[in-house]
Amino acid sequence: MSGGGRQGPPKHQNKYAWKPNAGVKINETEVGGRFRPLSEVTGVCLRCKEQIEWKRKYGKYKPLTEPAKCQRCSKRAVRQAYHNLCNACAKEHNVCAKCSCRVERIIGRDSSEVEAEQKSLEEAISNARERERRTLLRAMNKGTSRGSKAGNLFTAASLEEYVQSLSTYLLLMILLTFIFFISTTFLYPQLIYKSTTFNSHVEIILPYSLHHRISHLQTEMGNLLEQLHSTGGSERQANSKFSDQVLHIAVSLDKLADSLSSFYSNAPAEGNEMSNVDEEYSEPEEREVEEGSFNERVFSSAELRNYTSPKPNRLSGKKNFLGLEAIYPSIGLGCAGVAADLERYMTYKSNGICPDDWDLAQKLIVAGCDPLPRRRCFSRTPPHYSKSLPGNSSLWTQPSDANIRWNLYKCKGYTCLVSNDTIGKRGFYKCSDCFDLSKRGWEVPTDTSVSAEFTIEEVLGLKAGEIRIGLDFGPTAGTFAAMMREKNVTVASATLNLGAPFNEVIALRGLLPLYISVGSRLPFFDNTLDLIHSTLFLDGWVGMELLQYVLFDWDRVLRPEGLLWLDRFFCKKEEMELYLDSFNKLGYRKLLWRVVPKTDRLNDELFFSAVLEKPRRS
Repeated sequence: MSGGGRQGPPKHQNKYAWKPNAGVKINETEVGGRFRPLSEVTGVCLRCKEQIEWKRKYGKYKPLTEPAKCQRCSKRAVRQAYHNLCNACAKEHNVCAKCSCRVERIIGRDSSEVEAEQKSLEEAISNARERERRTLLRAMNKGTSRGSKAGNLFTAASLEEYVQSLSTYLLLMILLTFIFFISTTFLYPQLIYKSTTFNSHVEIILPYSLHHRISHLQTEMGNLLEQLHSTGGSERQANSKFSDQVLHIAVSLDKLADSLSSFYSNAPAEGNEMSNVDEEYSEPEEREVEEGSFNERVFSSAELRNYTSPKPNRLSGKKNFLGLEAIYPSIGLGCAGVAADLERYMTYKSNGICPDDWDLAQKLIVAGCDPLPRRRCFSRTPPHYSKSLPGNSSLWTQPSDANIRWNLYKCKGYTCLVSNDTIGKRGFYKCSDCFDLSKRGWEVPTDTSVSAEFTIEEVLGLKAGEIRIGLDFGPTAGTFAAMMREKNVTVASATLNLGAPFNEVIALRGLLPLYISVGSRLPFFDNTLDLIHSTLFLDGWVGMELLQYVLFDWDRVLRPEGLLWLDRFFCKKEEMELYLDSFNKLGYRKLLWRVVPKTDRLNDELFFSAVLEKPRRS
């Protein structure tokens, strides 16, 4: 248009807008369809986001069919199309995952972060007391439609909407807390303050739950301020005034917490987080629901609840040498699955003699209830306990029957454990000749094609003078530890009482018993043991996943260049390759390695023995 001043729209216009895949029937189950919509574009700059959205809009978008390789870390961790970097690398270097340009603002957030935030919100709601949970849900549901009520966890359509709703109900919770505190202080002072006349002064005690609530509100206020400050653009300007108001409330909350810090009571006994003040103030219906849900979460035994409740230090607010204001006694995760047996175990007379129930305790330990809770009772002793033998003379001397409590064993004397007439009637089958102390060593065949065993001299010769402390893991009466004791090596024997007094005999021989199950973490610090020996215990019955956890725990406590001695591990022929692969994955150096047939069966099993050296790792 060289001349004229023509104005207005173009002379020719498209009558219809162009649509991608016009006339093509869309499969709603494919990626991008109604049932499998495309995910939100995240981890990129604004310019790259617009490019990707243009491709989606006009049918040029090609989604990934499998994770792509990151151009920095070379891992197949790229899960969004047109991204060249994985989310971890992009976040680490603060660059766009598509164009790799350093930018101030990245669009969207990683799905893992959103999932973690959603999970934390779910945990906060599920762990809250019933009254707080209802208040929280009412605040979140205020002004929402029936279909988007909270309780459907994380119902916000976007993170921005979630932040807005979070700020709304947090402010509501803060106001409710202040109203509650002020009203109960002036209108119901008898509920808040407990006056005790002692030496002519009044002691003011506030409920422990109030301290817990204020601490929780301080944490939530900090998270809210951080999220408000992280917003950018026009949202930042709109939220600046709101952010200042929240900051003033947070400062006031901190001052309130400091001024009340000296008036809190200790944690309630028996694990009850609800003080007398809270019980009086709560509504009957809500209190019943809360107590019901609480009793469902914990054990009914008062002694067990008392044991698991936090034990505050004697001086309130003072931290002990561990950096804690209270000690939290622990019990095993598996205790919840054997609650009935645990309740029976914790039923005893306080400060009296403990029940004769070590077999019940072992049953609980094997079931995963480890560590067991402590008990406040005195252990039973053999009624006619005699003096222990001195020094090395006890290593190979048969212990006295009077020093062992036999009432829960099938055998009622030591002779029963070693007599040929009682084979099959002893109550144990693993390590059948363990208790025969007449054998002061191992009878190792010299033919290496038949024997899978190594001599102690052969193994110690690999690290002459370097083996000082070790662990023997498996059913044993301490014979291996006794032979190592004669070589000036201290060995702890880890075993349970599998139908016989294994631990008692080990101790009576002057050795160190370690009462522990295969499912427990070894009670040693990292890189401390010179040797770990295992025989006739971890064999073909153990699953691959459990074996991996056990091996890596052994690796943890074994020092660099320490020895792992696997002695006569056996399984079926077709499974041996699978187990050998698990041992090879440790990356240990093979010093001794032997696989031979197990001749006492139908020639379908193999013995495997090895001595492996742990490598140094930086």
